[in-house]
Amino acid sequence: MPILLLGCDSQEKSTSKDSLKATALTQLNQKRLSLSFEIKGKGQGYFAGDKTLTKSGTRDFKEGENTLIELFLSDYHSVETATGCNGTLEKNTFLIKDINENCNIEITITPDIFSITTNEIGEGSIRPSSFLLPYGEEVSFTATPDSYHSLISFTGCGGVMEDGRLAIRELTNDCNINAEFMANVYSIKTKVSGNGTITLLVRN
Repeated sequence: MPILLLGCDSQEKSTSKDSLKATALTQLNQKRLSLSFEIKGKGQGYFAGDKTLTKSGTRDFKEGENTLIELFLSDYHSVETATGCNGTLEKNTFLIKDINENCNIEITITPDIFSITTNEIGEGSIRPSSFLLPYGEEVSFTATPDSYHSLISFTGCGGVMEDGRLAIRELTNDCNINAEFMANVYSIKTKVSGNGTITLLVRN
């Protein structure tokens, strides 16, 4: 006589439902961690996938996840420091791996700094004598000839003469300032009365 087995399909469905419930429960109970970032200086960023530039942001992640913060800097600016969440900076991307705690990320962006070198030709001086100028700032230089000398030219770094000073603004590269000085030239007139001559003798 044939034997009819009942209930096997029902048991498989029950097992499948239990498995789905267990998976859902695991996901529900999985630890969620909060990461936040703050950017100081001229720049913005976002967590991977957000695409909305901001100076600060907060987002929740699953424990063990990886993420990154994309940074967008103003021209002639660089990341000075980027710390927090055991992350690492690679160019303009801050990488965070294996998230395991709530944490904060602080990023500081500063202007690039350019070097101004001064060169004196002849007898005189330039003040200040060389300078490190952050982008967006300005500085003025003064050229002073030594006694009995005059300033012939004062140029460089795209500077503009203002009130006897060479003003440097919006510098975008290292550069040189040159000042040329020359000894003053004096006119000597001679006059002879009576019989005689005057002989010119020049000594350096």
